[in-house]
Amino acid sequence: MEQATSFFKFRAVKRIACMDNFLRALKVVQNTILANKGELTMSQYTELLSKIKELEEALKTKQAIVPARKASNMHNAAWEWLRNKGITDGTHPQNFLTREQFATMLKRYHDSFNKN
Repeated sequence: MEQATSFFKFRAVKRIACMDNFLRALKVVQNTILANKGELTMSQYTELLSKIKELEEALKTKQAIVPARKASNMHNAAWEWLRNKGITDGTHPQNFLTREQFATMLKRYHDSFNKN
């Protein structure tokens, strides 16, 4: 029962993060439009459409859009070790980890012992 509760909490957190990103993006759009008295340049319009598509995709896949960040100082050495060993590609160190991704990383770690 505890696993199910944790799973639903995780799903709720992902959904909230996704909606939070959506609301932040809407606020940026609103501020841009207000700052320009309702008029957008072509580049602003193109950027806006790109952001809307990104958000739509995130809502479809229920993935939170997390800005690219580096691993925190506390975890940087371990993250670099994983990247250098080929266990991870080194991108998005602060994103959620699915069980599929964990299984792949665990297998890569195991396979690194069998190479030698």
